[in-house]
Amino acid sequence: MMARDIRVSKIENQEDPTCGLTTLTITHPVKGAIVYGLSVGVVQKTEGGTTVDISSSAINFTRMNFCVRGSGAIDQKQTVVTIISSAQNRTGKETIKFEIQTSVSSRSVETEFLQ
Repeated sequence: MMARDIRVSKIENQEDPTCGLTTLTITHPVKGAIVYGLSVGVVQKTEGGTTVDISSSAINFTRMNFCVRGSGAIDQKQTVVTIISSAQNRTGKETIKFEIQTSVSSRSVETEFLQ
């Protein structure tokens, strides 16, 4: 869900190649402003003033950072967001810790929605 929203949205002026961002704000061409972040081990999405949990309550996210490159207003680069997260299970006999990392490029599709 997050990757799909990032792919079609504008991400402006959040340049952080050091991966220090703990929230990501995007402008979706239909849904408007969307904020992704982590709260008490749960990944959340805020859209239209409503915040919803988008990760399972059985998983505890201990880290979620965003690396953003190419989001400058005049840099003429395609925006790429790398999502880095660490998680572990909350239930079960064994605790399994895992790291997840993925990169998503933002494409300008605003003109497609306006036609």
